[in-house]
Amino acid sequence: MKKVLCLLMVCMMAGIFSACGETSTNEKAVQSDAATASSSPTVGENADVINESEVNTDSKDETADMEGTIAVDENLFTVDVTMPAACFEDATDESLQKNVEENGYKSGKLNEDGSVTYTVSKAQYSDLLDNMKAMIDETIDEMVSGESKVESFTEITYNEDINEFYVYVDKALYTSWDSLNALSLYVVGAYYQILAGNDDKTIIVDFIDKDTGEVIESGDSSKMVQ
Repeated sequence: MKKVLCLLMVCMMAGIFSACGETSTNEKAVQSDAATASSSPTVGENADVINESEVNTDSKDETADMEGTIAVDENLFTVDVTMPAACFEDATDESLQKNVEENGYKSGKLNEDGSVTYTVSKAQYSDLLDNMKAMIDETIDEMVSGESKVESFTEITYNEDINEFYVYVDKALYTSWDSLNALSLYVVGAYYQILAGNDDKTIIVDFIDKDTGEVIESGDSSKMVQ
């Protein structure tokens, strides 16, 4: 399952970088459309931490290992994004060069350990983060109003740094099983932090009563790996 997540991320990265390559980096402005929470929620006396015993052990291991999947090194005019060898088992110098040319990257390098380092412009990197935000929004839309929507969820927002998510719920419909959806937010939130080059990958998810603003449950991704 861990490798599936890694390969999924590669597909996401490929889609994001392809979008960057199709757009003139001199003409495309950096977007800043991340939704933010309007106010800090009130923590109720009975607020509980998500029951970790209900979470599959494999999911814990995947969350623990996500930090090592991608490395970001920001230079003066470019950004290096290194992705793990497990995602490029069949890569060759020729296939890598073709990918670089097709997507307009600055360069690509197949490292000795099998990992791949792409060098992109600052504008392309900004587009990468913006497109990652868009994917987070798509994940949220699916939870709230998509085919796999959670009936108790009425709205999901996040802070400017995208390391805190606020899930507003109808308390009458909410169950403890609904809180397990925090896993999806942990994953997309942590990947954003990795791509943004942030050292702290901790993601907080609060489940909030939409009527009272009281936090019903709160999850912390760092506790998933303890």
